Amino acid sequence: MAAPVLAQSATQAQAAWDRSCARCHRDAAAVVAALPGATSDDRRQWLDPFLATHRAPDPATRAILVDWLLAQRAE
Repeated sequence: MAAPVLAQSATQAQAAWDRSCARCHRDAAAVVAALPGATSDDRRQWLDPFLATHRAPDPATRAILVDWLLAQRAE
């Protein structure tokens, strides 16, 4: 299960999603459900380098976004 996302981080992640992802990917939970990997760690290992070259080059923003995305699957 993904680490808890603090409210401020969740707000930052939602803003990053809205700014960089939502135009093409409207449903975060659907995106996460389609990620390869059997565990959250597997999905994190795939997602982080992918996002580095796909609209989230900043490591701090990417880390918050990855945590938030993985939490969408847990909800």
